[in-house]
Amino acid sequence: MNKTETERDTREKRYIPTPTYKLLKGIKYKRIDDLYCILHLIYSKQNRFKSKLEKQYGWVPITRKVLRELIGRNENVSLALNFLYENEIIDINNFYNPDYGISIHYKIKSDLLGDYTEVRITDKKINARLKKVKKAAKEVFVKNQKFQQSEYFDKFSLDSDGATKAAKERCIGELRGVCDGINYNLTDSQLMDIIECTGNYVEYRGNIKVYTDSEEITHIIHRYMVHQMRINSICNGFLFFKRNDTNGRLDSNLTTLPSYLRKFIISDDRLYNVDIKNSQPYFLYTKLVNEPSIDKKDLEKFGRWVTSGVLYEELILEWYKYKGKEKDRKEIKSMMMMILFSKIKSYNGDRLPYKPFFRTVFPSIMDYIDDVNSEKNNTLAIMLQERESTVVLDIVVPKLNAVKINTFTIHDSYICTEDELETVVETITNTCMEMYGIAPNLHQEPLWDVEDREVEIDVEVDDSIDFLNYKNKMV
Repeated sequence: MNKTETERDTREKRYIPTPTYKLLKGIKYKRIDDLYCILHLIYSKQNRFKSKLEKQYGWVPITRKVLRELIGRNENVSLALNFLYENEIIDINNFYNPDYGISIHYKIKSDLLGDYTEVRITDKKINARLKKVKKAAKEVFVKNQKFQQSEYFDKFSLDSDGATKAAKERCIGELRGVCDGINYNLTDSQLMDIIECTGNYVEYRGNIKVYTDSEEITHIIHRYMVHQMRINSICNGFLFFKRNDTNGRLDSNLTTLPSYLRKFIISDDRLYNVDIKNSQPYFLYTKLVNEPSIDKKDLEKFGRWVTSGVLYEELILEWYKYKGKEKDRKEIKSMMMMILFSKIKSYNGDRLPYKPFFRTVFPSIMDYIDDVNSEKNNTLAIMLQERESTVVLDIVVPKLNAVKINTFTIHDSYICTEDELETVVETITNTCMEMYGIAPNLHQEPLWDVEDREVEIDVEVDDSIDFLNYKNKMV
């Protein structure tokens, strides 16, 4: 291998939207790597976003400190940001408040979203800084997780080609669904043009926007880009692994990886997913059994449905009785999360009467939820997620480690090999019996058969969504 090839191998990769890359190729800018780093950072910051921010193209907060860590001098940061803004490549929301730790927010122009182009950083100082940032991410130590951290960083990787193909196929399917809704017939090749920013993609996008919500196609392409960025981050070693300060959950590249991509985790063994069915309702039930305000009939019925793993199925039937309309399991699960974790006044109206409905089924439990969330709507969420993380991370994982089983965890679920499956199930069941006197219903299946599940509400992210929307209305 000659020197040029050796140098190329050591350069860090950045990913930027293809239309943006094409635009920058026609513009001369002395410190082009500064621009690449900023554009890449806007999306890499979304690696940890979940729930609504994953689905909708929103603003991304980035501090000057983070930008200086990559680019260096503050003057160079300002020049690069001004260049991107003046050339209509990015938008900047300048509403910020340093006293409250609120940073300036950025987004790439929606018309410039599309498939990624990989670029290599040539600036030696920026390359060194990027390697330093990557190394720092791997030096985070987590309580009771040091052993798993080593296992995680040594072995965790994805089949990049397979995962990328799956992400693209999913995006094509979502675009086709939009086109079918407006009777706009495009071939797979033309839909691929929309994603890859080739051919007549500008015309196709324009035609779709005329007859649909103008933001819908933007959200679809943005979601694809976020999923692709998550794949690239794992495959290039940009891994994060941190205990959440608010709810105790473990945040990692795996917890933000969409479920349909988990089948591409590289392993020498057949992998299985074990999760607690009706997880948040189960941990709610473990609290309710000691609450004197809960009606015994409500408690008995709720506990029976939750521990049998049929809560959502039973609520589907109850909803039909209440409204004479059908909802599927995913819709009911989403409804349950809204009931548990929203403001008291939310979901009480005629259009979305979720709480009045739940009150007809479990009146005393609805009263309890309202009481707990009366001052701050995320109180119950934090309580339940702390209880979940204590069981999953602080008790079960060390027990498994003691018998030399190192699993990956995704909030309320475990990924393990087929040989480890029985021990993992027994350990979870026995631990919950010891702590609460009743075990949850567990669901186990091969990793490649896991259905595409909605990401459960994350307290910190959901709170930031409300605040971002509030700020954007002010600006």
